[in-house]
Parts: sequence; structure tokens; C-alpha cells
Amino acid sequence: MGVPKVVTEIYTVSYLILFAILGTLARLGLQALTYYPGAPVIFGSVWSNFAGSLVLGFVSEDRMLFRHEWGVPTYDQHISRSKQKNADEENGESLSAQPVGGLPTAKKAHMATKKTIPLYIGLATGFCGSFTSFSSFVRDIFLATSNDLASPDSSPSLIPRNGGYSFMALLAIVITTVSLSMSGYFVGAHLAITLEPFTPSFPFRFTRKVLDPFVTFLAWGCWIGAILLSILPPDRFSNPGASETWRGSATFALVFAPLGCLLRFYVSLRLNPRVASFPLGTFVVNLFGTAVLGMAWDLAHVHVGGVIGCQVLQGIEDGFCGALTTVSTWVAELAALERGRSYIYGAASIVAAYAVMVAIMGGLKWSQGFEALMEPNVPSKTELQIQANEGRPVTQAEASAIASVESTITERGPIKGGAAATAQSLHDRQQNFLEKAGDVARKPADEITREDAAQVQKAEARAAGGTPGKGSTSADVQSIAAENEKAGRA
Repeated sequence: MGVPKVVTEIYTVSYLILFAILGTLARLGLQALTYYPGAPVIFGSVWSNFAGSLVLGFVSEDRMLFRHEWGVPTYDQHISRSKQKNADEENGESLSAQPVGGLPTAKKAHMATKKTIPLYIGLATGFCGSFTSFSSFVRDIFLATSNDLASPDSSPSLIPRNGGYSFMALLAIVITTVSLSMSGYFVGAHLAITLEPFTPSFPFRFTRKVLDPFVTFLAWGCWIGAILLSILPPDRFSNPGASETWRGSATFALVFAPLGCLLRFYVSLRLNPRVASFPLGTFVVNLFGTAVLGMAWDLAHVHVGGVIGCQVLQGIEDGFCGALTTVSTWVAELAALERGRSYIYGAASIVAAYAVMVAIMGGLKWSQGFEALMEPNVPSKTELQIQANEGRPVTQAEASAIASVESTITERGPIKGGAAATAQSLHDRQQNFLEKAGDVARKPADEITREDAAQVQKAEARAAGGTPGKGSTSADVQSIAAENEKAGRA
């Protein structure tokens, strides 16, 4: 049955768009679920990389979902003939004239055929490739090395450590991610074999006549919807006056994810066949995506733009770079290559990407350090200072809430000298002032001295960020102390 090539291309692109969005949502959701106080693994990328590799292992090894291939179940027919031949040989019958192809060859042909089916491309390249992220994996390696890795239990100031521990942290990220991703891929393959009797098949006619056209409209509609949600985020209307966080958390990522996925697909399609022992396409997109993520991270942590700029950069990191780079395909390629070439390809990918990340992120980290992200949920230092100067106290609950939000936004705890630290400092100074004023207030009025007035004035000045004026608490105390001094002289 002939299928127009342009139609297949449109269906393929549509599946990639839809599953890139779904894969990105799955990755962001799983990272949020696994980031909690007391988590045994504090870097969320390992969960999505494991899960995405598991799904790819299942889809790659499975022979039932796409059993009908392009309308003719060739591999299924090979298996049936092979089983019939074995049964005849056990019965002593000889059917040597019957053409029976080798099962390994038939399996290889089935795999090659699957890779041309739009739905399979969407699942393997779109969903699994966007569910996993090589650039996030390398970013976590660098943050572990620089002692900036996000932790839900981190304090405002991270505990310093020597270079030896940083090297051990680097090894921990690499060993954990690579081993779990490889394990996930093989577990997925074993699940496909185990669940084969219960796995349904996609009917070819239904897929081609109904599902493919429907997904075409659904995919482009979802992408347009993500763009509209980024222009008019839902929290702008549902919570009047509240900060808009949807764009930084998800919608910008959904806008950029299909672009990264499509770029990865076409680059791999052109470059991977050039060197059989070294998948050049996957290597290039992983390296390029890692570099883009590093640059976006630096720009977001130097305060060169506003809140919207930081949210766009976060969307590029989570969406474009997350979907452009892949661990699942990388793991599948490692499993398919010969042992020696697999080690060379795997080591080259990690070392090259890490070197790029050190050059990009390391330059900022070791020159001026990372600043806290600008987010509407976290008041700026200036806003907090104005708030204190106007006489409105910063409560402990507010300081703790700011620290919690800043930890979530920065993904590595409150920043030293950031808004959370400023809020806590203002609260502490205001509490000190209240304590000093309370101590003086409990004294009999005729026992208040100029020394008491000086202490209250100093505490009030620190709390307010300036010299107290007329009518302030310290001015009143000073007036009482002056009257007592005159009375003493008399």
C-alpha cells in the first residue's frame, strides 16, 4: 500500500510536537514530585532519565504494539512460520522447501520498519527523548562540583567543602544517572517481553485513518494553546493581584519544547548514519543543548533582565534544551554499540559536555557567583527595606515564606545575601528593637537614663535602616531621659 511521503512527514512532525509537550510535562511533574525534604536523591533529573529510558526500552523491544507495521505483519508471520517449523520437526516432518527467514534478521527488519511509523517516532523520539534530558544531567554534574546542587533541606548558606568531596559528588551524579538509566532501559525491554501476551496492537487502518489525522489537529492545537497560555497565563485571572508563576514553571517550556525535539530529530536523521560506530547526531545535539542551557543559566543568574526575561530563560532550559538533549536515545545507542565503542562514545559525550559546562557556567560561578533568580514571588531587597522604613514589620512567617519560595525558584536553597536573607535580617533587627524598647518600657519612668535612650535609638535605627525622626519611640525615650536628668540635677 503506497503512502504519500508528505502526509507521513506531516503526521511525524505532529506526533513529535504532541509528545514533546507531553514528555516535557512528565519531566517537570516528576521532578516536582521527587523534590521534597528528606529526599534520598536530591537531583530530580535522575528520576526522569530513568523513567524515560524505561519507556524507550519497552517500546523498542515490544513487537505487539506495531505488529501490523504498514498493514502487513511481516515479523509476526516470520514468528508463526518459525513456530510451525519447530512443531513439524518435533513431529518428524520435514518442510525444508518452506522458506523460513532467520528470526534475528526478521527482528532487525521489524525494528527498521517501526522506525518509519509516525506513532512510534512520536513515542520514542518525541516522548522519551523529551522526558529525559542530557543537558540537565550535565548541569547537575557541574552544580555538584561547585557545591550549588539544589537540596530541599539546604540552609541559606551552603556548608563549604574541599575539592575532594566535590569530585566525589561529581562521580555520584555520573554513576547514579548512567547506571539507573541503563538499568531502566533493560528493565523496560524485559517488561515488553514479559507483558507480550497482554499487550494490544494498534490496528493499521484505525491508526492511519483516524488517529494520525486527529493527532495532527491535536498537536498543533496544543502548541498554539501553550503559546496563548504564555501570553495570558491562567493565574493572571484566577488569583487577581497574585504573582504570575505559570510561565516560569511550565508554559514557556511547553512553547520551546517542540522546537528542541524537531531539531534533535532532523539533526540525528542526517548525522547519525554517517558514522556507524559513533552516533554523531545525538552527540552534536547533546553538546549544543548543554551549551545553550549553560548560557541561559548564566543570563538568568546575573540580573540582566526582568522577571519575564528570567521566565523565558527558564523555559529555554526546561523546554528547548530539555527536549533537544536526550538520555534515553543515548542509552539505547550505548546498548547497541560494541563494548569498546560504547565506552568511547559514552565517555566522550560526558567529558565533552562537562568541559563545555565548566567553560560557560564556571566562568560566572568562579568570577562573581550566581545571583538569585528574579521572581515576582520574592520581594527585592529594596522593597523589603522600604517596607521596614515605612514602619511595617517583617514577620518571621513572612521571612520563612520568602526563604521557601526562593529555595524553590533557585533550586538550590536561599541565596546568601538574597531577598530571603534580607528579610530575615530585617526581622531580627526589628525584634531586637522591640526587645530593647520593651526592656525600657518595663522600667519606672523616673529610672530611664540617657544610656537606655541611646540603646533604643541604636536598635530603632538598625531596624528602620536610618536615623529615627521626631515622634519615634527612641525620641520619646530620649525626652524622658532628659527630663530625669534635669530632675536629678535639681
